[in-house]
Amino acid sequence: MAELGVEVPGLALANPLMLASGVQGGTAAALHRVAASKCGGLVSKSIGPDAREIYPGPVCVEATDSVVLNAMGLPNPGVESFTEMMSQNEFSKPMLVSIFGPDSETVADIAKKMEAAGATALELNLSCPHSKPGSRALIVGQQPELIKEYISAVKQAVGIPVYAKLTPNTAQVSLEAGAALEAGADGVSLINTV
Repeated sequence: MAELGVEVPGLALANPLMLASGVQGGTAAALHRVAASKCGGLVSKSIGPDAREIYPGPVCVEATDSVVLNAMGLPNPGVESFTEMMSQNEFSKPMLVSIFGPDSETVADIAKKMEAAGATALELNLSCPHSKPGSRALIVGQQPELIKEYISAVKQAVGIPVYAKLTPNTAQVSLEAGAALEAGADGVSLINTV
């Protein structure tokens, strides 16, 4: 069998296939089920300061052949519940915890809690396309200065790798990627839902 191992900043993976942040990354049972597969690593559902319910269904629809649209609404158990779950479980694959929040201070606080709970790395969700128009959660990923603010705050708060999850809702994603890397991101995650 071919050797598929890869190393990215702060992570050594058996192969480059990882669970993307989404519905399979919100509970211990789902994460263990995915970890039992041949994936190289796990990424949690994006975790915020408070628990949020999923949008009323349907949350996924097939718009045309091979085009599926989704809008989940950033459902998650909240940082306190997810921290407790992380502390009580040991995963067999590297665990990247995806995080988000209304401001850089809140996100840095969540980052510290996830590091203490055993996260291998963090994915900073700067890109939710399902946020209400005009909300800070949507605007952050489109503003290089805000990207720098969030990344800098998280990098100062933790010692584990930080990856920036970027938005497709931009004219030139290289500008946002450049801002993330300038601020110290260890890498970028391309991209959130189109």
